[in-house]
Amino acid sequence: MKFKIKKENEKRIFPDGKYVFTRFREERELMTRLKELRKEKGYTQIKMQHLTGIDQSDYSKIENGRRYLTYEQCRRIAIALDTSMDYLAELTDEKKPYPRSASLENMDK
Repeated sequence: MKFKIKKENEKRIFPDGKYVFTRFREERELMTRLKELRKEKGYTQIKMQHLTGIDQSDYSKIENGRRYLTYEQCRRIAIALDTSMDYLAELTDEKKPYPRSASLENMDK
């Protein structure tokens, strides 16, 4: 799954002829959630680099919508920010992560 934040709005046209700008709002939400969670934790982009292995310049581009977010990067960011990938993708409004699998818990030790 890749996320890309575009600068322009995307129209979705429904069968009845009505349309709504959805893409821009959804993609800005991802950017906003990433930045808000990082700041809530008191992390800098450099700290995120250390936690996720994503280069600081790449992380900055992800936050600012100039770079795609891969599945693995999304997973690493969700773990570092102690949230779920669903929250980052705006599939839920619950910040709390799901219970971690035993294999993931062992990686932290």
